[in-house]
Amino acid sequence: SSTWMTVNATKEAPGMGTISIRAPTSRGCRLYFDEDTPVTTMSVRGGSGRVQPDFPLPSGGMWEAHLWSRTWDRTFDVSVVWADGEKPLRGRASCLWHDRAGVAAFEEIMAFLPSWALVSNRGVGLLEGWKEFEIR
Repeated sequence: SSTWMTVNATKEAPGMGTISIRAPTSRGCRLYFDEDTPVTTMSVRGGSGRVQPDFPLPSGGMWEAHLWSRTWDRTFDVSVVWADGEKPLRGRASCLWHDRAGVAAFEEIMAFLPSWALVSNRGVGLLEGWKEFEIR
């Protein structure tokens, strides 16, 4: 649903763009980039701009980024640079929801779950929604 998550991808210059993700009820989002166009530089507006010591960015580029906020209703504005500015940058932006409220499939599981059973999940979040983007 468009009320859960909006994604806008804008070209700033050849090989440069901005991806904006807004998911009012999520605090964790991710960016996945197609393998043929790795991102070589990335910055998040409002972020520290620092890379954690002893964990430099990969020299061949990045194909995935995890974005976390301590506050709700945050818009992630991510500036990216990719090596081949002639090629479009394609990928998908996804966000995670951890609270079961409003997730109809989870509510259905809980309604029919036997009293002797437990529910768990493999990864982060109960629900992951995504939208594809392209910067030409």
